[in-house]
Amino acid sequence: TRRRLGVAHRRIDQRQRPPYAEYDLIRGLTGLGVALRRVGDLDLLRDVLTYLVRLTDPINGLPGWWCPHGPHRNQPVLGGHSNHGVAHGIAGPLALLALTLIDGVTVDGHAEAITRVC
Repeated sequence: TRRRLGVAHRRIDQRQRPPYAEYDLIRGLTGLGVALRRVGDLDLLRDVLTYLVRLTDPINGLPGWWCPHGPHRNQPVLGGHSNHGVAHGIAGPLALLALTLIDGVTVDGHAEAITRVC
């Protein structure tokens, strides 16, 4: 999880677009965050939440979760793609951000990130 967070933060620092696999519920940091919430590793969970907050920051006028590829990650889409599903899209991170807010496990910018997604 820490290695993947490091890669993701470097990508964000370079203002590059993410692949779904970086943040999705199935393979990405959101799924790892769900597992961390379940086992109670709140420090590492907060690190994932900090990443998810950064993921919502716009890049060049588009949402930070806007991907360079479409539903099939091997097929680039002209202009990119914003998936709003739970498994591979931004709804998974939104759900984790909302549940942790209810739990009282928050990071700087947490509520604002939820608003940006909505």
